[in-house]
Amino acid sequence: MALSTLVALARFDKAQWLQIIQQYEFPIEIRPRDASRDILGKLLNHLEQNPESRKRLSIDAQKARSDTSPELMKALQLLLKT
Repeated sequence: MALSTLVALARFDKAQWLQIIQQYEFPIEIRPRDASRDILGKLLNHLEQNPESRKRLSIDAQKARSDTSPELMKALQLLLKT
């Protein structure tokens, strides 16, 4: 199930990933030429190295937000379950 979710995450576009990074003020450097999969990789690396960021995102993923894709938050919630 986690693999299916990870594959589904690759389908989200660059703008949606940028919105998540900006919303949570993650210190991730994004270059203009980065593709959505590059950004996903950077985000996953950040979450792996920063348990507090992971915890905050996990908690927020359980809440409904009008400014973030519900599908994206649900996929992140599935991956972040511990």
